[in-house]
Amino acid sequence: MDLSVKLAAALLIACTLSAESRWTKVYRVSVAAVAAASIADTATSLGAGKGESNPLLATNGRFGARGIEIKSAIVAASVLTGWLVTRHHSRAIPAIANCGMAGVYGAIALHNSKVR
Repeated sequence: MDLSVKLAAALLIACTLSAESRWTKVYRVSVAAVAAASIADTATSLGAGKGESNPLLATNGRFGARGIEIKSAIVAASVLTGWLVTRHHSRAIPAIANCGMAGVYGAIALHNSKVR
């Protein structure tokens, strides 16, 4: 094989590997972002001291242990599903989905912090 073909092949492989590791890093950061936003949402739901408007998360009209369990299960199932589906493929889609979830949880936490 020609040296230029070998170099081109090596460059192509290196670019592919670096792209994969880049998305893996982004995926890891996105998991941390989802966890942090979910914790913020939970903390503001508990700290608001107001009634919980979502009946699925409410216990006697308030956010409590049941709500924490359900929110934790949703985040865990989402992250685990994203990891299992893309074990041997790019983590780009679950990373983007996690960032979206983090945004939603962050917006809910912001809303909860403004409830008086």
